[in-house]
This record gives sequence, C-alpha cells and structure tokens, in this order.
Amino acid sequence: MSNEGTNTRLSQMIAAYWVAVGEIALKDRIDSDDKTRLSKILLEYSAAPDASEDVKVKMVQEFNRIHELQSKQNKI
Repeated sequence: MSNEGTNTRLSQMIAAYWVAVGEIALKDRIDSDDKTRLSKILLEYSAAPDASEDVKVKMVQEFNRIHELQSKQNKI
C-alpha cells in the first residue's frame, strides 16, 4: 500500500474510533458490543506500522475511561 493509502487508512480508523466514542456518549448505558467495537479499531490501528504513538495513547485512555464508566454502571 502506498504511503498515501496508508495515511488514508489510518485517518479512517481514527475517525471511526472517535465516531464510535461519540455514539457511546449519547447512550444511557455502555454495553460489551460498544467496547468490542472500540477494541477492534484500536487493535487494528495499533498494529499499523505507521500508527502514531500519541494517537494510540489517546485512544487507549478513552477506552479505559469508557471501561471504567461501564464498570460503574454495572455496579449500580
């Protein structure tokens, strides 16, 4: 894949991740499908050779925040 194609794909994964985060934020409850969707995108992005470490860190931080929110919801 060309460098331009790789950059486009990485940008698409980043956009898909943050769209999913936004959709989760609009819901009353976070379910395991939400976390699965995010983790699949995060894993794919992380495996990409040209993936930005800064972006990965932000994605992981958001994933952990959502995981904590789901844990709190499940305790209620």
